[in-house]
Amino acid sequence: MIQGMGAALAGLRAYINNTRTTANNLANIGTEGFKASRTLQSPLPGGLGVATTGTQTLQGQGSIAFTGNPFDLAIGGEGFFRVTTPSGAAAYTRAGSFHVDNQGRLADPAGNRLTPDITIPGGASNVAVGQDGAVTAMVNGTRQTIGQVELVKFMNPSGLQQGGANLYFETPASGQPVTGAPGTDGLGALYPASLELSNVDIAAQMVSLIENRHAISAQVKTIQTADEMLGAIMDIKA
Repeated sequence: MIQGMGAALAGLRAYINNTRTTANNLANIGTEGFKASRTLQSPLPGGLGVATTGTQTLQGQGSIAFTGNPFDLAIGGEGFFRVTTPSGAAAYTRAGSFHVDNQGRLADPAGNRLTPDITIPGGASNVAVGQDGAVTAMVNGTRQTIGQVELVKFMNPSGLQQGGANLYFETPASGQPVTGAPGTDGLGALYPASLELSNVDIAAQMVSLIENRHAISAQVKTIQTADEMLGAIMDIKA
């Protein structure tokens, strides 16, 4: 009886964790470049329930939407943009909504600089990014190449550490970053003036939410029943 209650408590914690992950996925349906996650679980010794051991990022492709903004970039296939945070740390993201910051460099809305740095010269016009990542602009009446967008891939992208705000960080599990031009060495294609949308499957997440709700209800009823039986036994002994 005590063991059954323990197993139900373990199950309750696991399904609550599932619900939190599902809720976070649903909350980010409209976040460009967002990748859905799922909880990882393993059985407890003796088969007495399950325990949550972590979360796994699902690196599937999101839909690509044309925006017309020349600084919006989307990746179709494998790879990440590398950015440098204000603290100087290297981070990786699929969210390609960039703009020109107050120093003329391409950066994301949080101020993380696209790396390697791409600086737009003062007075430049008609800035464009090619599918090969080459950044060109009209400077002093001629079109010039002013930078190159590079992509980064990992042997195990699911091993990257989630840092929040659509950022990921390298870990021993992810392997070291491999850098190259878009469309080369297995890296994905670059889609200029476009954004990759969230890869969250709304229908699947809603099903998960319903399943978790029923499972939580079942675990609670099991705990309540075990508690009532234990109380009856205690009354008999008294």
